[in-house]
Amino acid sequence: MPTMTKDLLDALAGRRSELADLVSRFCRKDAAFADIRVEAMDMRSASAENGMPKEASSKRYFSMGIRVLAEASGARSPGYWGAILGPEEGSRLGRAAKEGLSIAAERAKHNSRAKASCRVRYPDLGASMTSTELAATQVCRDTVPARYKIDPAAVSEKTVAAAAAEATRIALAADKKVTYAGQNLLTFHNRRLYVSSEGADLDQAFAVTQASSAAVARGKDGIQIIGDAIGHQRGWELIEEGVTDDPLMPIPTLETFVKGIAREAAELSDCPQCPGSGGKEVVLVTDPHYNTLLVHEIVGHPSELDRALKMETGYAGRSWFLQDCRRSQLGKQIASSKVSAFSDPTLPGLGHYRYDDEGVRARRVWIIKNGVLNELMSGRQTAAALGQKSNGSYFVTSGAMVGIIRMNNTVFAAGGDDPKRLLSDVERGWYLVGHKTPSIGESRENFRITARKVYEIRNGRLGRLYRNGGMMAASKSYLSSVDGVGTDFRMISISSCGKGLPMQLKRMANGGPTMRGRGILTGADR
Repeated sequence: MPTMTKDLLDALAGRRSELADLVSRFCRKDAAFADIRVEAMDMRSASAENGMPKEASSKRYFSMGIRVLAEASGARSPGYWGAILGPEEGSRLGRAAKEGLSIAAERAKHNSRAKASCRVRYPDLGASMTSTELAATQVCRDTVPARYKIDPAAVSEKTVAAAAAEATRIALAADKKVTYAGQNLLTFHNRRLYVSSEGADLDQAFAVTQASSAAVARGKDGIQIIGDAIGHQRGWELIEEGVTDDPLMPIPTLETFVKGIAREAAELSDCPQCPGSGGKEVVLVTDPHYNTLLVHEIVGHPSELDRALKMETGYAGRSWFLQDCRRSQLGKQIASSKVSAFSDPTLPGLGHYRYDDEGVRARRVWIIKNGVLNELMSGRQTAAALGQKSNGSYFVTSGAMVGIIRMNNTVFAAGGDDPKRLLSDVERGWYLVGHKTPSIGESRENFRITARKVYEIRNGRLGRLYRNGGMMAASKSYLSSVDGVGTDFRMISISSCGKGLPMQLKRMANGGPTMRGRGILTGADR
């Protein structure tokens, strides 16, 4: 099989100037603005169960998405067009782009006429939706290469399938209590072009490898299931070597990782159920892995501005940060002064990029600063609604989709407390280690998140280990209760986060340090 480097990637490189010229010429006569995204993808994936391969596949394709802003009847609206093209269709990218621009422009004009009609029939509502604006941004031109030792495009299905099967055999052999081991592997190399009528011209390539592992163990106290994932923007070398050159996000080899998952499942299968606190608030110390899911759910998603503006309420919920444009938590204290949180795609990890999918240069977004809600993640359209500039959070899963606002590397910031003291200073409390399953309120205003391990704390020392426990709290109440934030900042892989309709999956990293606050301990309360 020819590699992407020699055909798909070269096909994009040859079309870059053609597409830039095409979108510029089109907007001189037919639209106020247009942009084109083209992606080339070369992917391998495989899964296995209990030592046996389950499936293996390769995906090689182009995808293209086009957005046009056009005016009709005194209103401005967007129109979209997208398509998936086969790996042999690189030669017709120019023709597809011309067709897509024409169709997207017609859709934009139709939408504009519908807006104008609505303004006549329903004056107040119509006035609020007459124009679609994009916040001004710097026009960027750049080429960003992928980082890898072993090109994922050069790895065969057979190699990936064999590695997945071997990983499950390693997990089964790690402990005799393990009765099931499952493994999913994914590695890909993709390249994304972005051109706009404003002159943006970007070429970014990415290499991604990730592994999702699961183990089931049967012990004296029942069955325990543990699952987790590792991943980074690296080539296939991640599987054999791990990641040792990223101090914020070190990753073990696949062999070490699956052994750890299996042994943890075996250990917990012999542990009692967590007793719970009977609905009473108790002191809870949470480790960086647990805080990975906590920050994802109660800070990351609520700070996506399309969600906060209720542009996706029907299928993804709202945000407790923003009731409406007049009633919001922006500028208000929503957490302890010890708590800060940010989203930063310039950091390494699965959420890394230099430019978002509107060509806006990435930067750190301080969502919470010293307990105060400071800023929400935005794209150019959502930022314009608040009279702001985009902070580079617009993302599409593939070139053929319409972009939405997505968190990337979103974390609690490190504090100044010794993480050991956060435990040793506790007379009576609980230590939550690792995350498992979230259950989140519709506006993310409250949560229930289970932990992989729960340790009792007595007189500053870790005591008995329990399973199937976690924390339940109102989001603002918990964040306001935090009285300790550690120095032990870490980032953890999130291999798949879904949002949108149709569903768009995104890979990212979340994390933070050890933290101490108060919440309800969940478990086997009777």
